[in-house]
Amino acid sequence: MQWFNQLRVTTKLVVGFLVVSLIGAVMGLLGVINMGRMTDWTSRIYHDDLQALKAVQSGNIDLLYSSRAQIALLSASTMGERAAEKEQIEKSLVLLDESVKRARPAFSQPEGIALVKQFDTLLPAYRERLGKYVALVSKQPLDTSQFESQVFSESADLIKDSRALEDIMAKMVKRRDDRALANMDEARGVYESSRLWMLGLVLGGLAVSVLLGAFLARTLSRQLGGEPAYAVDIASRIAEGDFSADVKLRAGDKDSLLHAMKQMQQQLSAMVRDFKDSAGSIASASREIAAGNSDLSQRTEQQAASLEETASSMEELTSTVRQNADNARQASGLAANASETAVKGGEVVGRVVKTMDEINDASRKIVDIIGVIEGIAFQTNILALNAAVEAARAGEQGRGFAVVAGEVRSLAQRSANAAKEIKGLIGDTVARVDNGSTLVGQAGHTMGEIVQAVKRVTDIMGEISAASAEQSSGIEQVNKAVAQMDEVTQQNAALVEEAAAAAGSLEDQATRLQSSVASFRLAETDGFAGSRAQAPQPKVIAATKVKPRRMEPSAPAIRHEESGHAEPAPVDKAEREGGREAPAPVTARAARPVALATSESGDWSAF
Repeated sequence: MQWFNQLRVTTKLVVGFLVVSLIGAVMGLLGVINMGRMTDWTSRIYHDDLQALKAVQSGNIDLLYSSRAQIALLSASTMGERAAEKEQIEKSLVLLDESVKRARPAFSQPEGIALVKQFDTLLPAYRERLGKYVALVSKQPLDTSQFESQVFSESADLIKDSRALEDIMAKMVKRRDDRALANMDEARGVYESSRLWMLGLVLGGLAVSVLLGAFLARTLSRQLGGEPAYAVDIASRIAEGDFSADVKLRAGDKDSLLHAMKQMQQQLSAMVRDFKDSAGSIASASREIAAGNSDLSQRTEQQAASLEETASSMEELTSTVRQNADNARQASGLAANASETAVKGGEVVGRVVKTMDEINDASRKIVDIIGVIEGIAFQTNILALNAAVEAARAGEQGRGFAVVAGEVRSLAQRSANAAKEIKGLIGDTVARVDNGSTLVGQAGHTMGEIVQAVKRVTDIMGEISAASAEQSSGIEQVNKAVAQMDEVTQQNAALVEEAAAAAGSLEDQATRLQSSVASFRLAETDGFAGSRAQAPQPKVIAATKVKPRRMEPSAPAIRHEESGHAEPAPVDKAEREGGREAPAPVTARAARPVALATSESGDWSAF
C-alpha cells in the first residue's frame, strides 16, 4: 500500500468516497433488478392468473345463469316470460363464450390445454342439447302438468351436462389458482433472495466504509504524526518564536509532518543561537572599528594639511614655467606666421608664372587662328578670281556677277593684309611674354629659397616651444599628482568619517539584532534560553608599519581652469553625522573598504 500513502490527501478522500459510492451504486442496481423481477412476477400473476381466474369464474357464473334460466323456462306462466328466459339463455351462452375466449391464452401448459379441449368438446354438445330443449319447451303449453315426459328427461340431461361443464371449469379455476400460488411462491423466493443480497451488501458496504474510514484516518494520522490540534499547537509556538517545545513523535516516525516540524525547530534553534553569537561579535567588533576609525581620521587630517602646503608651492612653480612656455609659444607663432607669409608669396609667384604660361599658350593659339584666317582669305580670293573668269565668259549677262566677284576679291585681299599685320603683332607679343615668363620663373625660384629659410627658422622656434611645453607639462603632471594626493587624502578623511558613522550604525543594528534574537525562546538543554550569548572579544587591531599605495580617486575632482589645482568633492557633514542616528546602513559614496594591516607586509587598502 505504499502507493496509496504517496497519494495526496484529496485523492485519498476521493478514492474512499468513490468506493463507498460504488458499493451504494451496486446495491441500488441490484435492488432495481430485483424490483424489476418482482414486478414481472406480479404482472404475470395479475395478467396470467388473476385475469384468467376471473374469466373462468365469470364463465361459470354465466353457465349458472343459463341453468337457472333453463329451470325458469319450465315454470314460465306466460309466453313473455318464456321469451325472456330464452333471451337470458342466449345471452348467458354468448357471455360464456367470451369468458372462455379471454381465459384460453392462460392455459398454455399441457394440463391446461387438455382442460380447454374437454371444455370445447362438452360445450357444443351442451349447446345443441340446450337448443333442442328450448325448442321442445316452446311447443309445450303453459301448464306444467301438460308437459311431455321428454321435457323433464331432457332437463335432467342438461343438468348433467351443465354439471360436467361446471366440473371442468372448477378444474380450470383450480389450475389457475395453483399456478397463482406457484407464482407467488417464486415471487416470495425472489424477495427473500433480494433481501438477503441487500442485507449482505448493506453489511458489506458498512464494513468496507468503516474499514476504509479507519484506514484513511490511520494514514492521515501517520502522515501528520499525531492529532491535527497538536500539530497546529506546535506550529503556532514555532511561529511565535518559541522553540522550547518538546515535539513528541511515535516510535519509528521519520516522514511525518511533526517529524519535519521537529527538524525545522532544531535547525531554527541552531540558527538563532548562531545569530545570538554573531550579534554579540558584531557589536564588539563595531565598537573596535569605530575607535580605530577615529584615530585614522585624525592622522588623515594631518596628512591632508601637509599635502595642501605642498600643492600650494607646486602651483606657484607651475605658474612660472607656464609663463615661459607661453612666451616661447608666442615666438614660435610669430615665426610660423612669417613662414606662412613667405609660403603665400611663393604661391603667388607660382600663380603668376602659371598665368604667363597660359597667356603664351593663348598667343600661340591666336597665331594659329590668324593662319587659318589667311588661308580662308586666299581661298576666297581664288574663288573670286574664278567667279570673275566665269563672268567674263558669260559676257553681258555676267557683268553684274563680275562686279560682285571683284568686290569679294578686294575684301579677301584686305582680310589677308589685316591678318598678316595681326600675326606680326602677336608674334612680338609672344616674344615679350616669353621674356616675362623667364623673369617670373627666376623670381619664383628666389622666393622658394626664401620660404625654405623661413621654414627652418620656424622649425627651430617650434622645437624651442615644444621643449618649453614638455617642461611645463612635466611640472603640471607633478602638480596634478600632488593635487590628486591631496584630493585622495581629503576623500579618505571623508570616508573615514563615513566609516565611523557606518560603524556606529552597525553597532546600533547589532544591538537591535540582539534584542530581536532575545525574543526567541530556546530549549534550556544548552544553556541558551532567555540569556544573551557571550560574544567572543575581537582582537585589537594595531598598525605597525604602514606604507601608502597609489589608487584611483573615488570621487571626481573640481579643477580650476586658471591654476589646474584639483579640489576634492564635497562631503555632506549632515549626511556623515546622520549615520549615527538612523539605524539603516550607511553607504559611502564610491568608497573602498578600509582595512588595517596587522603585519609589516600589510598596507592601507584605501591610500
